[in-house]
Amino acid sequence: GSITVSTETSTSWLASTEGGQGQTRTTASALALTCLQETPATQEHRDVGLRWIPQNVGMALVQSETADVFALRLRTTGALVAYQMRPNPDIPKDWNVLVFPMDPRYTKAGVLDGKVGLEADTDYPAGLSPSSDASFYKPIEAYQLKARIEREEQELATYFRQFQAGPGGLTADVTSTLPPGTKRNLANTYVWTAAGGSFAETRTVMDSRSETTGGSFSFTFSLGGSFSTDFSLFGASFDLDISAKVGAHLELEVSKRSEQDTDFGVDVDVHPERDISTVDAQGKRILQPGKVDAYRFTSFYLAPDTDHHDLFFNQVVDPIWLAQSTDPAAAALRGARQPGQQPPCWRVLHRVTFVSRILAPISPQADPYTRAMRALDLNSNYELVRTLEPYVAGHTGTYGEFVAAVRTALTRRLPDLLGHVDQVTDYLVQYFGVDGAPR
Repeated sequence: GSITVSTETSTSWLASTEGGQGQTRTTASALALTCLQETPATQEHRDVGLRWIPQNVGMALVQSETADVFALRLRTTGALVAYQMRPNPDIPKDWNVLVFPMDPRYTKAGVLDGKVGLEADTDYPAGLSPSSDASFYKPIEAYQLKARIEREEQELATYFRQFQAGPGGLTADVTSTLPPGTKRNLANTYVWTAAGGSFAETRTVMDSRSETTGGSFSFTFSLGGSFSTDFSLFGASFDLDISAKVGAHLELEVSKRSEQDTDFGVDVDVHPERDISTVDAQGKRILQPGKVDAYRFTSFYLAPDTDHHDLFFNQVVDPIWLAQSTDPAAAALRGARQPGQQPPCWRVLHRVTFVSRILAPISPQADPYTRAMRALDLNSNYELVRTLEPYVAGHTGTYGEFVAAVRTALTRRLPDLLGHVDQVTDYLVQYFGVDGAPR
């Protein structure tokens, strides 16, 4: 027979320590609309009544330094030779908010499409003629910018799919193979209606970066021995084996992690006039001709670019104010102008792509389209959009499909407007933003 005895003992300890620290910094800039009320003496458009005239201003954030001025003089005679300006190293850079008047021929607050009511604005004498570039109404530029932003997003998604994250996709030089930081642009779309409805499609972008560095140390030690003997007792033989081992195992792992998240977005509050009614000669309350009952616009945030510098000074800011004004903001902007270096500048702008106004009443002077719309009891192009929307909203994939859907909808619902199918299609294309449409 045999007898076996086995004994095993193990003891371990674990200690873990973690620590962290974080901070959040929020930066926000905003520009509110300010207005001045017209008086009977300053009223320009009698048909729409007294208006609140918005101040046509913009805002620029300019980063500047504090400089010290030194006078150079000859030691012998004390004559002044020159002045030198040098940045003060003890005062860091800071942001300055500069409010400036915009060139009214670029965009004019209170004038969506070159018209005020049914009349042309003074800065847009050709405002009654069809145009794709009148104040905020610049649909061609808006759709080009949106297409560019969508293309950049697709390129970023393609880069993400192609980036090799496996063992073969990285080298020892990690910083050269990780995806680089990308300048991001934003385009938010809004629809406002005087009836109280609104629509907003907005985006917020977040860029994140994480870095982890660390190391590990492992140590194993063991010490043991064994003893073996044979002996006999009462005529029986026995084998005795004894072994013992004492060991220690140490693992040490240290790492640090740094994370940085940057997110930004553009918020727009729209609160135009909602009561667009008036009382006619018979004492009946009607919608006032020329008033805007709906419009669609897009707000853009464009990442810093060198082209924005020249565009700002050549088109956006009022050139007469910039060159001649004694306002401190004008002096600061003149000092910030650097045509040779063209420092990158960010840009925020708004572009209107669809405007609907209450049509003029039926009269012998009214155009055929207005007479046809009034005969169908349609007061504005937005009412036309709402009438045809159920029939065309699902066919915006291609321009050809959309045109066919518009013609079919007019044939079924509003055959009296088939003679104006091109004009109706143009309004619907602007409202739905159909891709591939001729601009």
